[in-house]
Amino acid sequence: MIDEKNASDAFVALGHPVRLRLLRLLIPSGAIGMTAGDIATHLDIPGTAMSFHLNRMKQTGLIHARREGRHLFYAANYAAITAITEFLTEDCCGLAPGGCLPGCSGNRRPSRSPVAEGSQSITHEKIKS
Repeated sequence: MIDEKNASDAFVALGHPVRLRLLRLLIPSGAIGMTAGDIATHLDIPGTAMSFHLNRMKQTGLIHARREGRHLFYAANYAAITAITEFLTEDCCGLAPGGCLPGCSGNRRPSRSPVAEGSQSITHEKIKS
């Protein structure tokens, strides 16, 4: 399970459009991944800028690199991506009086949010307005 600090760091990294595109490119490339040069070509980013973004993504753990001869291959870290998704949905529908919505995992763990600790309840109608 990922903690709030690591999740926040990952979201900050993904807040940059190049890094978001980078991760979306690496996800379908599977465990084989892609070389930095191939990534830079696909994203039309200069090599030095690409290196900066790849290093930032490695720091967050969202991608990892492996060396094969002279080449570095970068691949998505699916476990980290899953951990962030689970972090976002761990309290899924925990406050929903009518139960889970479509697409929710339905874990319904006790929420750690201030809303669950006695402040005003949020309903789906309030969110829509």
